[in-house]
Amino acid sequence: MTEKTELTGYDLSLLKRALAIAVAAIERAPPQFKSVSTQYDMNELLGRLVESDDELILYVDQAREIVGGGAD
Repeated sequence: MTEKTELTGYDLSLLKRALAIAVAAIERAPPQFKSVSTQYDMNELLGRLVESDDELILYVDQAREIVGGGAD
């Protein structure tokens, strides 16, 4: 078993970005590939990891741009 480490700095930033991109991708997925519960859980985790609403908005807007949805 590997040693567990606390995510900080760049690792934490990568995780936040990955979660935001995953949520944005699920939003745009065809119905047969959508998992509402997974999307909800990812959103909840992302919300716990960010430090402010402004930071959350930044990650979500960037993620929507990345997956081609544009910012709302």
